[in-house]
Amino acid sequence: MNRLTKRDARIADLFLEDLLTIENNDFLYKNSVYWFFNKNSVSNKKAEIICEKLNVYGAINLKNKEGEYRLNTNFVKDDIITFLKEGGLTDIWLRNNKLNNESITSTWKLWSFWPVFIFGLFGGVYSVRSLFKEIKVNKDTQEKQQDKLENKEITEKAYNTVLENKIDSLKSK
Repeated sequence: MNRLTKRDARIADLFLEDLLTIENNDFLYKNSVYWFFNKNSVSNKKAEIICEKLNVYGAINLKNKEGEYRLNTNFVKDDIITFLKEGGLTDIWLRNNKLNNESITSTWKLWSFWPVFIFGLFGGVYSVRSLFKEIKVNKDTQEKQQDKLENKEITEKAYNTVLENKIDSLKSK
């Protein structure tokens, strides 16, 4: 697995800082590289992967004059200082991890948008339909109440008229 963890990136930066402390030398043997990483509980295979990453970013050189790969490390302190000032491998790991997380989030948003949108659309249509239905029912109810009120008024008028007629007939007798 070629993916580095945040811990691996920090150890790589510590390795580079350790290289800066070496006096009068710009070369580190394979066993010394393994020793540094082993004291930080990193396997030899992982140490090679970390060194390859540092080689890719130009912090160290893992090739000899003939261009052959080896774990004996050549380094230029100015290159290491520049690399560490720019954030080192930890900063690169954070940027790559952030991009990876954003990619995963974007994919999730893409896949979840349409189902949620369609569900919301159905809910909106259902709500509007229910609203119109409720308005119609309320309108019918108001008409019925209006009819009842009119019938009550007519009944009261008729009752009052009958009552007045009886009173008039009683007075005239």
